[in-house]
Amino acid sequence: MLLFLILSVMILSIFYISEKSKINAITTFIITILITYLIIFPKSSIDSIINGTDLFMKSVFPTLFPFLILTNILINYGGIDIFGKLLGPIISKPLRISKNSIFPLLISFICGYPLGIKYLNDMYNQQMIKKNEFIRMTNIASNASPLFIIGTVGVSILENKFLGYILLFSNYISCLLMSFILYPKNETLVTSIPIKKNNPKNNFGNILKSSLENSLKTCAMVGGFIILFSLLKEIILNNFYTQILIKDLPILKSIIIGILEITNGIKLLSDTNISIQLKLSLISFFCSFSGLCIILQCYSFVYKNTVFKINRYIFLKFVQAVIAFILTFLICTFTI
Repeated sequence: MLLFLILSVMILSIFYISEKSKINAITTFIITILITYLIIFPKSSIDSIINGTDLFMKSVFPTLFPFLILTNILINYGGIDIFGKLLGPIISKPLRISKNSIFPLLISFICGYPLGIKYLNDMYNQQMIKKNEFIRMTNIASNASPLFIIGTVGVSILENKFLGYILLFSNYISCLLMSFILYPKNETLVTSIPIKKNNPKNNFGNILKSSLENSLKTCAMVGGFIILFSLLKEIILNNFYTQILIKDLPILKSIIIGILEITNGIKLLSDTNISIQLKLSLISFFCSFSGLCIILQCYSFVYKNTVFKINRYIFLKFVQAVIAFILTFLICTFTI
């Protein structure tokens, strides 16, 4: 009860401070919640952190880590230029992107969040793509992986692989439609990047070493976000206010959690008593929007680039999520 008293006092106090101080007050408010909860409810806090760690180590790390190593090696050996030349004539013109943007788009389609944006950021910093294309591509090469949608959602949660394929199709089409909504600005595209020749300091051993170090750093960052948001989910679901306000509103509870972190939101939604069309459409919305946990993971790779605007990115992810919702609902209407 002490926790809820502290929260109530802090919420009221925010309304009586200046606008300039509100950001600091809100940040302090959130951090105070976390610290107070850790102190008052150590067991549930530890359990949520263990669950987050378990989710990362068993589901995310085994697929993310080797993929990061291989793609880093591929980039060092000119993979971006090779893929651009092979697939450029097929993909670049219809989607109105440069050949160099094909690589992060493929990475996003194959491995999912947040690697598409990570490699876009790396390429922009190396001047492989220009500013306007970088901004545009962050909302195109930004998708959930097929392994997550078909395996985790379709097979594990919904226990129906066919539903997973419907979700995958809707999410990929919504992503491609974003390339037409986001019309490219007039800008000379970078046409190709020459393959870097290896030198004695850039042999396979050094490339493998740097790829391992980079991959471990990226995985640690992703794991940290997953663990943190597991704790936030525990606080939101198990507190006095939630139990009173949304106890008998399971759909609202699943939407709140889904916007925060999609896996747990989808799990909660799968148990609700609603039509399969609406259920699948909401899940499709979650997958396309990605949730604040993944949005912040993506932001952690690009925050140093001032051209990237997080508000714009979130708004366009919401637009894509609405498109995915509509597509899924229409597909379900005619196929289920």
